[in-house]
Amino acid sequence: QHPACDLQSAVSGLGVRHYQAAMTFLSMVLSYSMRVSLSVGIVAMTNTKGSDPDIMVLDWDFAQKGIILSSFYWGYMVTQIPAGHLSRKFGPKYLLLSAMLVCSATTLLSPSIAVNCHWVIFCLSRVIQGLSQGFFFPSVNTHIAKWAPPSEKTRIFSFVFGGTQFGTVLILPIAGYLAASPWGWP
Repeated sequence: QHPACDLQSAVSGLGVRHYQAAMTFLSMVLSYSMRVSLSVGIVAMTNTKGSDPDIMVLDWDFAQKGIILSSFYWGYMVTQIPAGHLSRKFGPKYLLLSAMLVCSATTLLSPSIAVNCHWVIFCLSRVIQGLSQGFFFPSVNTHIAKWAPPSEKTRIFSFVFGGTQFGTVLILPIAGYLAASPWGWP
C-alpha cells in the first residue's frame, strides 16, 4: 500500500494527496476546456454573417460541422479500455502527462490546421484529441485509487471529477468572448 494511504497521513493536514487531487482536478478542467471549446469555436469559424470581414470564415456545411464535432468521440471511445489496462500496468502519471501533452499540442495547432488543411485533416486532429483524452479518465481513476486514503476517496473523486463541469462552465463564456472579440477565432 502507498504511504499516502496510511492512517497517519489521512489524519494530518494538507499533504501530498491534496496536491495530487488539486493537480488532477486541474487536468480535468483543462481536458474539458479543450474538449468543448470547439462547440463555440465552430460557430465563429463558419459564421458568414460576422461583423468583421477581415476574419476568415471556413466554408463547412452543416454535415461537415457535425462530423468534425463528433470525430473527437471516435478516438475517445477507442482508447478507454486499453487506457485502463495500460494505466494499471505502467502507472497513470506518465500516461496522463503524455495524453495531456498530445491533446494540448493538437488543440494549439487546431486553428492552423483548420485554415491551412482540408476539413478532413481537421477532423483527424479531433480524432487524435479524442484518442489522447481517452486516457484521461482511466488514468485519473487509477491515480486517485493509488493516492487517496480510503476515508477520503469519495471526497477526492468528487472534487477531481467536478473539474469536468468546472472546465465546461469556464471555457464556454471565454470561448464565446474570444470568438466575438476583434481577434476573431484564429
